[in-house]
Amino acid sequence: MSAEENKKNMTYVRLGNSGLKVSRLILGLMSYGTKGWAPWVVEKEEAIKHIKTAYDAGIQTFDTANVYSNGESERILGEAIRQLKLPRDEIVVMTKLWGVVGRTPGESYMRDPAAADAYGYVNQYGLGRKHIFESVKHSLERLQLEYVDVLQCHRFDYDTPIEETMQALHDVVKAGYARYIGMSSCHAYQFHAMQNYAINNKLTPFISMQNHYNLLYREEEREMVPTLKMFGVGMIPWSPLSRGALARPFSESTLRSQGDPMAALMNQTRESNKEIITRVEQIAKARNVSMAQVGLAWVLSKDHTSAPIIGITNLENFQDTIGALQVKLTEEEIKQLEEPYGPRGIVGHIRLGNSGLKVSRIILGLMSYGSKEWDEWLLGEEEGIRHIKRAQLGIQTFDTANIYSNGESERILGKAIKQLNFPRDEIVVMTKVYGVVARTPAERYMTRMAEVEARGYVNQSGLSRKHIFESIKHSLERLQLEYVDVLQCHRFDYNTPIEETMKALHDVVKAGYARYIGMSSCYAYQFHAMQNYAINKKLTPFISMQNHYSLLYREEEREMVPTLKMFGVGMIPWSALARGILTRPVSQYKTTARSQNDPWAKNYDKTKETNDKIVSSVEAIAKSKGISMAQVAIAWCLSKDGMAAPIIGTTKLENLEDIIGSCVPLIVHPGYVDIWLWADGIHVKLTEDEIKRLEEPYTPQGIVGHA
Repeated sequence: MSAEENKKNMTYVRLGNSGLKVSRLILGLMSYGTKGWAPWVVEKEEAIKHIKTAYDAGIQTFDTANVYSNGESERILGEAIRQLKLPRDEIVVMTKLWGVVGRTPGESYMRDPAAADAYGYVNQYGLGRKHIFESVKHSLERLQLEYVDVLQCHRFDYDTPIEETMQALHDVVKAGYARYIGMSSCHAYQFHAMQNYAINNKLTPFISMQNHYNLLYREEEREMVPTLKMFGVGMIPWSPLSRGALARPFSESTLRSQGDPMAALMNQTRESNKEIITRVEQIAKARNVSMAQVGLAWVLSKDHTSAPIIGITNLENFQDTIGALQVKLTEEEIKQLEEPYGPRGIVGHIRLGNSGLKVSRIILGLMSYGSKEWDEWLLGEEEGIRHIKRAQLGIQTFDTANIYSNGESERILGKAIKQLNFPRDEIVVMTKVYGVVARTPAERYMTRMAEVEARGYVNQSGLSRKHIFESIKHSLERLQLEYVDVLQCHRFDYNTPIEETMKALHDVVKAGYARYIGMSSCYAYQFHAMQNYAINKKLTPFISMQNHYSLLYREEEREMVPTLKMFGVGMIPWSALARGILTRPVSQYKTTARSQNDPWAKNYDKTKETNDKIVSSVEAIAKSKGISMAQVAIAWCLSKDGMAAPIIGTTKLENLEDIIGSCVPLIVHPGYVDIWLWADGIHVKLTEDEIKRLEEPYTPQGIVGHA
């Protein structure tokens, strides 16, 4: 296809909700510079030919960074703009700052900028005000430009306050050094915090996110993609062809794939990638197009993609790559390409609150108490009250929900409190709102919300103002209490505005029906949005997060755990013993009534091979310490920063006594700040080596609990 035809086929899109238009493909300039930086880099003369070819084909957006070849990439782009007389009114120049620009070609501190201090690079990395201004000044000198269109933060800076960074970026825009700002390669909770600060303080917000995304790496779909949609921010993914792995058969390699550290990281999932790459090859052959075109066509098919960044090291590949704009995949082909993907670790950006309420170091979960018609493994009223009575020897915090046994769990707890004369001033009662409390014992709608209206349960689910007030009223009637200590949202409500939910929860607290509020089982970006709204509007914020977390499920460590730490919110995980799987040997897998019938327990079947290794380690450590497996698993939970108190549920009294025996009856604040004061109160202490041994077999997995 000729350059004229390519240019005719090029389209242009707005970058997020901004007015800036970028070409549907962006030329990435990491590959242009000096071979002293990396052997696969294309040097100046050839690089300028590439830039000319790209522009002639309609690409008018160019992405570089201060660190690429230690500034040489920016110099080449600047020279190309002058030499080729590219119209500044039309082209979009994007660069980045964060890392150290070394004095010699071979230096690179991108992966450990702090090490640069010893080599005389103090204040020459990160997102401090001084470095931001110095960096953009040097970038403009190398580019021979008066301004860049988008100045992007290459990574998140853990050492500089967000306030300082966002104010400095705003001032850079106001000074005319950049027209817009963007972010690159960070966690969603970090992006959320920076963007919210800018918006709430009327500073310049980000218009773009440059993140790692392709058929072989789709982890951004969990949190980042919905976060960007929420803010109206454009996504411009880097490495859309996974360092070329998606552009050639699985058996082939290139100079870059052999020497690029990021390409080496792809090898960690090499075998799982094989099936995806094979399918790309099959579709390419069937369509008589290249594999690169199929890989890019998939990225372009996503409505959250503004424009992928392509990098090329030879012109033949470029002519082929740009043809991806004409390839439209069918729904069946997209499904075929996506099907083999499995969750994986993060690549590209590695690195109960502060309330006065005190909770016991272990919380008793009451989902197990109610009616056998709701589930056959449940304990009835008499046995449930016996458990609650025994628990009080070391536990003063009780967690239930309106829907557990359709209200029967709350009734049992209320009866126990009265019957056992529990001191209301001391005990902490937590319940939840969201699901439908059905009229008959056997009905369950927690995960089938679409059915409720047809069954006559209009306005009896979700987090609307009406349902929140009606639900807490009925919960208090069942509990025979005037108030609950913590009212928690059981799930996120996609149909009710956050503003309505947070105002209603605030008013529930002001009315005296609850002392505090908490959240349960949602994405970090959703929690971030709700908490930020409450804080910014001076409403009641959440003090706790009840989420799915155990040795067998640690996905919350990616986004939710750091989000909770940032807000000072306590984590009280449910299923800390993984539905009991962590309490018995591998040979006894699913030997209890609950493990055989509980729908949630079936989720662990998907990762059984990995789980068996972890369970075996728990068993071995328990034997060596002369304690139970449950005590080891709970001790692991309690060893984690930010852990307030895990929620345990038991159906046998001896199991409850065993777990209570692992800790003394001390109480703690539900936030990570105060836990340090009480850490010595836990009898079972795991060594660093034991913790490492327990964690080592874990592999990333899909989301379970709020997807």
